[in-house]
Amino acid sequence: MLAMLFAGCARYPKIEMPGVSKNRITITFEVSGEINPSSYYFLAFDDDDDPLDGPLPAVVKPFGNGWGTGSFTRFVEIHLGRATLFEVNPDDPLQPILIGYPIEFEQRQNSISVTVDMESFFRAGIPERIDFNIIAVDELILDPNYEGIRSYDALGPRGNDYVTIPMRATAEYRNGFGFIKEVSGDTFPAGLDHLDIVDWVVKVVRAK
Repeated sequence: MLAMLFAGCARYPKIEMPGVSKNRITITFEVSGEINPSSYYFLAFDDDDDPLDGPLPAVVKPFGNGWGTGSFTRFVEIHLGRATLFEVNPDDPLQPILIGYPIEFEQRQNSISVTVDMESFFRAGIPERIDFNIIAVDELILDPNYEGIRSYDALGPRGNDYVTIPMRATAEYRNGFGFIKEVSGDTFPAGLDHLDIVDWVVKVVRAK
């Protein structure tokens, strides 16, 4: 499916930040419909070196930061055609710390690609591995008493199948190759093609 990334015109132009990084991680994912700029797409990372916990979608109240729960330490927010890097604030999880912007960001009709400088993103040192999830939501639910429907998709049939990615060497990791395969038609509620994650690739590049 990700071969479709290279076809057609980009809805948003490719953005390249100045500077060159020798240690990068690139995440590319595809949805079954068209990317909706007003929706929110999050790349959530957990570098606590515990594979038994990881990022999860926030699907029941209280919704905390409005989109994610579980264990994660930093994230990329993609909204309105822009990608922004944040670190979770341990003193106030509702007020994340701005890190900056990706080295490269490209949004096409049905896919998004983000390249992050690992040295600036993981400011305490590049971890040996990360737990990772892609979480897509229509809105941020900040009201702890919200009683409506939570619209979302994330990795796995219920969004709970975050993946663990080794970070020590240059390598590429793909949907279904050693991981639970992400397939179409598993959004909640059903039929939200603009949130429906159907494919992903994570590419790690390490300096020699």
